[in-house]
Amino acid sequence: MAEENRYFWLKLNQDFFDSKRIKKLRRMAGGDTYTIIYLKMQLLALNNDGIITWTGLEENIADELALDLDEAADDIKVTLTYMLHCGLCETSDNVNFFLPYVVQNTGSEGSSAKRMREKRAREKALSEGDRHNVRTMCGQCAEMCENRYGEKDKEKEEEGDIEQECKCACARAREGEPVDNFSDVENSDEEDELSTYPFIFDTSEEDEEEEGETEEADGQADKGDELHFLGGEIGQGVLLISDNQMSELLDCMGMQAFNEYARRVSDYIIRKDAKITSCAATIKKWWLEDLQKGKRAKP
Repeated sequence: MAEENRYFWLKLNQDFFDSKRIKKLRRMAGGDTYTIIYLKMQLLALNNDGIITWTGLEENIADELALDLDEAADDIKVTLTYMLHCGLCETSDNVNFFLPYVVQNTGSEGSSAKRMREKRAREKALSEGDRHNVRTMCGQCAEMCENRYGEKDKEKEEEGDIEQECKCACARAREGEPVDNFSDVENSDEEDELSTYPFIFDTSEEDEEEEGETEEADGQADKGDELHFLGGEIGQGVLLISDNQMSELLDCMGMQAFNEYARRVSDYIIRKDAKITSCAATIKKWWLEDLQKGKRAKP
């Protein structure tokens, strides 16, 4: 089985540049260069337990290190002399040079451990990214749901209010009362439960009532108050109105407005099969309502 590769790295203490020995080395003439040479020598000894060995290729260790470090031999001699003087380097035979702080500050791991560490780092990054995305999506979904259902609830309330108004208008129309709002009744889809038969006025009953009223009034009733069906495109034969009521409405509304609202009432009666006690009162009420809302100009 092939030998596993190992990876080494050099760890610098936080106070590396604050130590007195490094400060003194840097204050020397060319001290920055000597500091770099010292760091390069540590890296060179990194994977050899902190030991640099003179192989004898050159006349001395300084000349040999000059080849390895690409530095001037004179600078290496000065640096090595300083290191041996202050304890940054040790040797007993001038062949093996030991750098004690390299052993203390060396980290290493095998290739398999490196792959596992990198894999865990990727998985952690992906996991944190997924959690962030989930939190973001959950927040967005909650906001969207709140807005969506809030709008739906509001729409339902408005639809419920409109439907209730239409039902009330239809109920008043079935009872024969003047309708408050023509648009509520016109837009209502509710079936008239009480009016299951076509709308037919019994003229004989009306005649009998008129005759009784005439007898009670001793034959002095004004013929202008007699109700009769208004025909044509406006009354369509279902609008019951007297001559006096029509005259009063024309004086109040004008011919154009009367024709428009009379046609609306007759359309409503035919479409809803409704019974209205006073067609004239309903026409006037609808017209006054639109007039107050600014939908009509006063004649």
